[in-house]
Amino acid sequence: MTGDGIALGYQLAAGGVAIILMTVVHAVGLIGIFRLLRVHPEHFEDRNINLRSILRISLFGVALFSLHLFEISLFAIFYHAVGTIDGAGDALHLSAATYATLGVPETIKSPDWRLIPPLQALIGFVQITWSTAFIVSSLDRLRQ
Repeated sequence: MTGDGIALGYQLAAGGVAIILMTVVHAVGLIGIFRLLRVHPEHFEDRNINLRSILRISLFGVALFSLHLFEISLFAIFYHAVGTIDGAGDALHLSAATYATLGVPETIKSPDWRLIPPLQALIGFVQITWSTAFIVSSLDRLRQ
């Protein structure tokens, strides 16, 4: 087996772990937000748009943004730890751009982990879509 094969195996293993970890983190985060902000059908029985409902929806958005920022930070820590990129700021920039599927900046120092950013982009796309579905289904309760 060549060095590339070993590197590819490590990348695939790390990518698999990242997919599992991010899925668990996102699920736990969504459940926590759901419970913290009491996004249950019985709390939407009133269905009035008032200051309290606007505040709850705003907090919902901030909590989801914070969850995504936490996930982006986990990837940034990984990139910095394995030497893919120098500097915490650059690692966070790489991670945020990749997670949001904006494209990978040309700042990657080590080609050994070049498969992780595309996997992170896929994970980010799924997590953002999952969050959007969560928001829509939660807000749809206001209209029913």
